[in-house]
Amino acid sequence: MDDVFVGVDVGTGSIRSVMYDAAGGRLAEARRDLYNRYIAGGGAEQDADGWRTGMAATLRECMDTAGIPRESIRAIGLDGTSGTVVPVDQDGSPLTRSLLWMDTRSHREMDAINATGDKVLEWAGGQTSSEWVISKILWIKNNLPDIYAKTWKFLEPPDFLLHHLTGELASSYSNAVHKRHYVESEGGWPNRLLDSIGLADLVGKWPTAVKRCWEPAGFVSGKAAAEFGLPEGIPVVNAGNDGPAAMIGLGVLRPGDIAATFGTSTCFLFFHDAPSRVEGFWGPYPGGVFPDYYVYDVGLVSSGSVIEWLRRILFEDYARNAGDNGFDLVRQAAEALPPGSGGIHVLDYWRGNRTPHNDPTVRGAIWGLSLEHRPEHLYRAILEATAFGARQIFEIMRANGMSTRRIAGGGGGSRNRLWMQIHADVLEQPIVVTQTAEACALGCSMGGAVAAGRYPDLMEAAKHMVRDAETIQPQGHFDQYREAYEKYVLGYEKIKPLS
Repeated sequence: MDDVFVGVDVGTGSIRSVMYDAAGGRLAEARRDLYNRYIAGGGAEQDADGWRTGMAATLRECMDTAGIPRESIRAIGLDGTSGTVVPVDQDGSPLTRSLLWMDTRSHREMDAINATGDKVLEWAGGQTSSEWVISKILWIKNNLPDIYAKTWKFLEPPDFLLHHLTGELASSYSNAVHKRHYVESEGGWPNRLLDSIGLADLVGKWPTAVKRCWEPAGFVSGKAAAEFGLPEGIPVVNAGNDGPAAMIGLGVLRPGDIAATFGTSTCFLFFHDAPSRVEGFWGPYPGGVFPDYYVYDVGLVSSGSVIEWLRRILFEDYARNAGDNGFDLVRQAAEALPPGSGGIHVLDYWRGNRTPHNDPTVRGAIWGLSLEHRPEHLYRAILEATAFGARQIFEIMRANGMSTRRIAGGGGGSRNRLWMQIHADVLEQPIVVTQTAEACALGCSMGGAVAAGRYPDLMEAAKHMVRDAETIQPQGHFDQYREAYEKYVLGYEKIKPLS
């Protein structure tokens, strides 16, 4: 058996473990659903205990499926939803449910942080977000002071799993720089900012070691080897933020390429070789992945989650006649519809807007409904709306001289052929879909392959492990989509006063 590398990806709806060989071939994949609780007022919480039990179950299932001896596993990489945070005690046990990245209850704390005008915010687009870690921790201190006082460490999902695998505490550069305002040129951790908002003790309450996604952050302990079925002593890398992990897994390693991940949210990440401020964009994050590049992180808060919302509210009616294939009928009927969804328009702001408005309080809208419309019209309108949100981002990129030479698509949504075709038509640009939809897990595995010495760097790992599956070319309908896009852009200023 060739060397085997494992990626563990903690997502919004599930945790996935995927095993790859050194040529990027997928040997096995397993997932377990994660329990989420949605609370009025923008709350979204996740059971952090599910990360540990889910990793144990999926790793063992992968080994059983692949039929490999565990000694073949050379390294394991970890990533997770960025901005999800859980307070733990000194045993590493959660003190409460984690605040999921999409939890926007901390929007007042976000405003207080932004009001400081601290210089370090300039490296994150001039402002923080309620999706990020510091605003969430400040919300915990303000609303759950007993939990804050008892907290030993605040951990993000890969930090949590790293600690249980190795006993070590270390953050990734991507999470530290992208979501906790770590900037080496400004002295590292944002102590001045934290002091100004009453969190002077916070740096001692999170991992202070910062590791690259190809550096060993620890090694599997004997206790963890028994619990998770892994070889003792293999390196563990903390790839951190799922967005940069997907960049690596999609082979986006240079300026001009765009990593597009289609999942619960839609994220577009790309490198730039010079720092420049773009209104409404997160970044330029300095050295979050490679020391010499700046990263921009933009996207839609709600995309796949809106599709899932529609599936939930429609499924019972369709299931009466079609059993478990009810929603498949909706998708098939939507493919036969012409562009424009019969005049239905959607704003995809079910959990607010990330780019370009950074507005966690605005909410979604649907208009143009008529009696002749069916569920497939609404489904297609949602797909088109998320593509319009992408176009709005890409137009800002181009206006600021940022290249969009190649779009590489991954994530579970990249398997939805209609969704990808609509994006290609709306963006008027091809989309390259890679062979594995689990780009985050592959990126983690590639970091592990470098940490284990199989490849000298990520560039070389990408040559062997990243494979393109197909290129989806635009098929036209440009004028019709441009007209609908203009209505989408206008929708924000119309719906904002009503939210």
